[in-house]
Amino acid sequence: MIKGLRRSLPRFRVLLLVTALAASLAALLPPVAGAEADIRLTQVNRGNIFNQPATPSVRVATAEDWVKWCAYDHWNEETTGEAEVTDGSARVELPVKVTGYYELFVTTPDGNCKKSTARTRFALLPPEKRSAADDFVYSMQTHFTQRGWSPEDIVPLIKNIGVESVRDSQPWNRVERGKRGNYQFPADLTNYMRVLDDARLDTQIGLGPANELYDNKCTPYTQEGRDGLARYAREVLNKYGDQIGSIGIYNEPNGNHFGDVCLGDNGGPADSLVKYHYPIAKTVYEELEGDIRMSAPELAGAAQGWDGDTKFGWLKDYFAKGGLSKLDVVSLHPYRPNGAQKPSQCEPKDALCRPEGLVGQQITPVRNYLDNHGARDKQIWITEMGWKSDVIGEAKQAAYLPRAHVLAMNGGVTKFNWYNMRDHKDKNFGLIRRQSDTVDSYTPKPSYVAYAVMTSQLSGLSYERGGGVDGVQNHLFSGGTKPTRVMWSPGGNRTVHLEASGPVEVVDMMGGKKTLQPGDDGTVSLTVSGNPKYVHGDVEP
Repeated sequence: MIKGLRRSLPRFRVLLLVTALAASLAALLPPVAGAEADIRLTQVNRGNIFNQPATPSVRVATAEDWVKWCAYDHWNEETTGEAEVTDGSARVELPVKVTGYYELFVTTPDGNCKKSTARTRFALLPPEKRSAADDFVYSMQTHFTQRGWSPEDIVPLIKNIGVESVRDSQPWNRVERGKRGNYQFPADLTNYMRVLDDARLDTQIGLGPANELYDNKCTPYTQEGRDGLARYAREVLNKYGDQIGSIGIYNEPNGNHFGDVCLGDNGGPADSLVKYHYPIAKTVYEELEGDIRMSAPELAGAAQGWDGDTKFGWLKDYFAKGGLSKLDVVSLHPYRPNGAQKPSQCEPKDALCRPEGLVGQQITPVRNYLDNHGARDKQIWITEMGWKSDVIGEAKQAAYLPRAHVLAMNGGVTKFNWYNMRDHKDKNFGLIRRQSDTVDSYTPKPSYVAYAVMTSQLSGLSYERGGGVDGVQNHLFSGGTKPTRVMWSPGGNRTVHLEASGPVEVVDMMGGKKTLQPGDDGTVSLTVSGNPKYVHGDVEP
């Protein structure tokens, strides 16, 4: 006998006895409330995105016989239900009553929803029908030339929220290769254009800043390089024809990142200098003039304002050299603030990040300069603007989106290209999340729903007038069956009293609706906050 075995054996027997007793007791006791169960969720619709009158749903896989689900909308209102599971799976319908953004939790019937790891997001949108019979273009930024951007997946999600136009690129260095004049469009470039065309989405195309066959692989700085880019622009237009609505000549030439792009290790002399970038625009414009609308200089900007800022000085220098005559549209990228990476950069009191300074600080100075220099006919487009949801939060991103669009209309902007459709690389500007192998692939943020509600409420209407009075923004639109106002209060909740001749319909930014009846004094009372509301009816503030 091995020494020590006699002493160790009884302990082993005791352990077996205790384990067996514990298992027997566990079988007799009910499960612990809130205990974690193995519940897996998968999508029914891409991105868990649905349109009325459809009922949202999700697939559930679990060994449980029943599951409980809890859905919380953007205002944290709860809807709950239970569903039976057969043979380990079920399609669980989520009969929420109103459009909006929802967070979904699935657990056991006696579990705690908020503690469940089986969770995702979903959206119920207004019906997929928009009118584009107005002078304002709702546009969206995409990156279909880059990895992870599937046009087949993403274009339907773009079309679904009332977008009319897409801004993307046809990179010069990917088409003219091997020798000068050899143009071969790769399949991924032609494919995404085909998908956009099938969806009847207009496109604004950027040309790409450099080519390895010209000017030491850098931003063109010789006439030979500029001529090469202009010939390529002509080739792009010949390739896609009427599908292209406009061309952006060069992206953010005044910025350090794009002002001098080199494909190799060597640097070029362009260095964001007007003396190099104006001749690029001039050469391309003269090649395509009369055949396509061209925007320039797609200027990077800052929240501190253009007037007196070095970036507005750049634009003045650009115009002084003749730039006003070599563009059809002045294009701005008025991020607020430029490059904010953390919430502290939005202070004080978030003022630097709010969209309310957009008109006075960034649009009006440019508009005034154009008007004073014989360029009243030149439109202003915003071809990039957005906010990172990881900097300001998803709730503020959703609120800022319609506010920025309405303010842009107030400033005379005729096209607004939101940056970005999808979270991209390490930046969370997107309205939807990245593609993944999880149930959260392409799922919406609140801003995705806010965009859909905005276009369902405003597309087809004409902006009339508006502004801020006593801390409340009030903007009037015409062209519907009744006048429409968009109202909000950037500084927090305020109650406004509106004279009304009849019932007033109020739609919140998630699409929830209610009807207000005038009181004996002929007014309705409405509480407004930083979340815009769409007010339909004959009312006067």
